[in-house]
Amino acid sequence: MFTDNVGHLAHLHARDVSMALVSTGPLAEIMPSKRRMGWDHPVVRGAGRRLQPGHGTRATGSR
Repeated sequence: MFTDNVGHLAHLHARDVSMALVSTGPLAEIMPSKRRMGWDHPVVRGAGRRLQPGHGTRATGSR
C-alpha cells in the first residue's frame, strides 16, 4: 500500500509540508485498518464529492 512507503512525517514537517490521506469511503471502514497497520498519518473523509488529483488544493505561504 502507498501508506506503507511514506516515511516518518517529521521529515515532511521539517520542510514545512503537511500530508493527510483523504478518503471517499466511510471512516468507520478505514480506521480499523489504520489502527491495525499502525499508520500515524492523518486520515480524513472527503466532503462527499468525487475527488480528483489536485482538486481543491493550493500552495500556501511564500512559495
